[in-house]
Amino acid sequence: MLVSPQNHRSQSWLVHDLASDFQVEDVWQFPIEGTSKDQFALFREVFDQAFQELSTRGIAGLLFKIRHFAGWVFRWDKDIEARHLSQIRPGSLRERLQDMNLGKAPPLRPEETAFQTVYARDREWLCEIANKTVHAGLHLGWYQDGSGLYHAEMAVYVKAKGWLGKYYMAAIKPFRRFLVYPALMKAVARVWQQRVAEV
Repeated sequence: MLVSPQNHRSQSWLVHDLASDFQVEDVWQFPIEGTSKDQFALFREVFDQAFQELSTRGIAGLLFKIRHFAGWVFRWDKDIEARHLSQIRPGSLRERLQDMNLGKAPPLRPEETAFQTVYARDREWLCEIANKTVHAGLHLGWYQDGSGLYHAEMAVYVKAKGWLGKYYMAAIKPFRRFLVYPALMKAVARVWQQRVAEV
């Protein structure tokens, strides 16, 4: 569900320093509960699986295809298509991580063509995407509440690029908030229950 950014900001996440000039667009809490700090690795796997399924099925999958087609037509994603895995994009959060001496960005996997991992820690993970419209970060966090249970949250960081980026973000906001992210929450909850039952 969509929640206030207050809890996200109260956590000691590395992203606060790294993306301090980005706007926190949304914070979502996944409808799952964990019992161990070590389950964050399992949650990452669940998130990846659910996201892959979501991006190829149903209404959300259709929206991803429309966005991909629009990006091809208007050349919004030209820089992504031309990049090499061995390079760190100038101005990227991966570059900023090293410049601020906050760590070293991990090697990119071949499948990371759009969203690129900035860092991965024991309770948080950050990836970024940059194109002609926005520079954005997707942060996953795993935090403990007062009862000892763990919860997963997703925060979306955005820096719009000029008027095009502002209009683009405004145009997709209803689709993100009412279609894509709610569907992602349900998909993660379903896959999480399946994976936990297997353990």
